[in-house]
Amino acid sequence: MIINDYDVWCRACPNQGTDNCTTAVARDNLVLKHLGLVPGTALTWAAAWELVGRKVDKNAAGRLCAGCPWLAGGYCRW
Repeated sequence: MIINDYDVWCRACPNQGTDNCTTAVARDNLVLKHLGLVPGTALTWAAAWELVGRKVDKNAAGRLCAGCPWLAGGYCRW
């Protein structure tokens, strides 16, 4: 299920509640809007993977993920 709140990834993050966290939440909301999703939407992993593959290309990723340390750190590849 799509949420726009702390999830399992966030629980272990040392930045929870900091400015870095606020930036991540804002970025997450941009991604949801770009994908046409709203909180409460239920998707299978396969459906989510297909949606991202269809709607997020290298240009979109560069815009949506600008400034994200995961992208800069090489954790995400487009």
